[in-house]
Amino acid sequence: MQVAFRSEVAATNPLEDQGFDFTTSGNGDRTVTARAFGKNGSGQQAVALWFGGDPAQQPRYDNTGKEIDIATRLDRVPDENRATKSVTVTFRNATMSNPRLVDLTTGTVHRIPPSAVSRHGSSLTITGVPIGNTPVVVADRSITGG
Repeated sequence: MQVAFRSEVAATNPLEDQGFDFTTSGNGDRTVTARAFGKNGSGQQAVALWFGGDPAQQPRYDNTGKEIDIATRLDRVPDENRATKSVTVTFRNATMSNPRLVDLTTGTVHRIPPSAVSRHGSSLTITGVPIGNTPVVVADRSITGG
């Protein structure tokens, strides 16, 4: 199923402002970056996750404080590497009642198997989230429609 996020989904950032918190395991030395969104009126969540924070992705500056052009930094140029790593993600205070996985490259919405989802109080843990250099979104079905 192809999906386009609906207009009633508003970006919310920083994550801490809305009490949103998450932890990961299985990502090794890679840092997982997240951006949360909330559906207006319902509070249902969508979270984009990707590997970020790696030294090669951070801005570099010359001795005058000017950012060095990305074209001169081959280690920062995006590539076609679509490799992913299976990561376990726990969202604290999650309001996703029926989580789905959205591949933003293809627009495909995937059902997350019930065996990969567990709840403990208000926390939601999903195992096997395929995180890579391009964002993948975990979103409530009321947002994806799928």
